[in-house]
Amino acid sequence: MIKSILNIFLAILLMPVPMKAQLHGIPNSFRHYNTEQGLSNNWVFCFLEDDQGFMWIGTRDGLNRFDGYDFNVYDESNSNLEGSYIRVLHKGTDNTIWVGTHTTGLYRYSWKEDDFTPLINIAGDSASLSNNRVTSITESSDGLVWVGTYGGGLNSVDTRTMQVQRYDLGPECTQIRALEIDKNDNLWIGTSVGLYYFDRNTKGEGKISHFDPENISQSDHRILSLHIDILGRLWVGTNGAGLFYFDSDSKLLKRLQVKLPELTESAIRKITSSTDGKILLGTGNYGVLIIDPVSNQTQSISFDQDNLFLFRG
Repeated sequence: MIKSILNIFLAILLMPVPMKAQLHGIPNSFRHYNTEQGLSNNWVFCFLEDDQGFMWIGTRDGLNRFDGYDFNVYDESNSNLEGSYIRVLHKGTDNTIWVGTHTTGLYRYSWKEDDFTPLINIAGDSASLSNNRVTSITESSDGLVWVGTYGGGLNSVDTRTMQVQRYDLGPECTQIRALEIDKNDNLWIGTSVGLYYFDRNTKGEGKISHFDPENISQSDHRILSLHIDILGRLWVGTNGAGLFYFDSDSKLLKRLQVKLPELTESAIRKITSSTDGKILLGTGNYGVLIIDPVSNQTQSISFDQDNLFLFRG
């Protein structure tokens, strides 16, 4: 049952309005979950499936763990989780659940204790998290969890010692909205002013490079989402300027040319890909869009205002 639930969650990721799917590979019947079934809040921002099959769901008012039947809600009343506005979740390679909040920092879930260890910003302490507004989390193969914040830039957490390290990548990299790590453990960083690449393998403290999307105005450089597909291509979602991919030969961010006005009229808040290479986009105004980058064919999920669906973003 958990697997079917995960498929539904993937289909409706960041849906802003009710939906009814009519797409190949997506079920055409849905089970609706909301506060009446035990969900802590109807505004869902993130979710993941852990190695045990539980679904973790971050909402604007509480973190939920769903076993396919019941919701177990974590918040300030029953755990060390300060603040209930959950913006990002990440499952570590050891099945550790990392929780990023809107204003109260980063938390690590302990399966043994069934509780959370906080990593927060402490004024005057450079060994603490740089900012409590966590926007993105990823992990490299050397045991570091990378944490992007909005206003404090980039941090890493050593999963063995829980020590935090801050990275000064310049004033342009303080407002981080998305992180993605490549096969060489280097970081792509999406910010409010464009795309940056942090080459950790360069001697010293690493090298930072900046890439501007082609043919867009400076005001459209806000990047909201990043994703590396099964072919190793980097996809970049913007706030109203369309979908881009990184051309490794020319070292340019190129706009995907498809006849789909929704791509340039909406915020692309989430990108993922299927095993057959299709790109799935969670948008701010047009629901889920599916693109075949080879044929440039597109699909979308239709909406039914009379058939209310739960998850919104």
